[in-house]
Amino acid sequence: VFGTNKEFEVSRYETCGTCDGSGAKPGTTPRTCTTCGGKGQVISIMRTPLGQLQQVQTCPDCEGTGQTFEKCETCFGEGRTRGSRKISLRI
Repeated sequence: VFGTNKEFEVSRYETCGTCDGSGAKPGTTPRTCTTCGGKGQVISIMRTPLGQLQQVQTCPDCEGTGQTFEKCETCFGEGRTRGSRKISLRI
């Protein structure tokens, strides 16, 4: 009749406290990606019997941002860490 309080522990992603969500190691600055030259895309050309085939792909090193940086040691460049929070519900 009066109900009860239940506590649940919920696992979730939280902003990294070390890098404030940027993913970069504190005290470092981003550099222009040397693979794509800051464009975020890599062009590959293949020769086939019918001619040349040009393919544009997202840069694998900078993931399309055009910049690289030293990754944060806490979140490994993700900008978020796994955390948990307790929630109290009245049922």
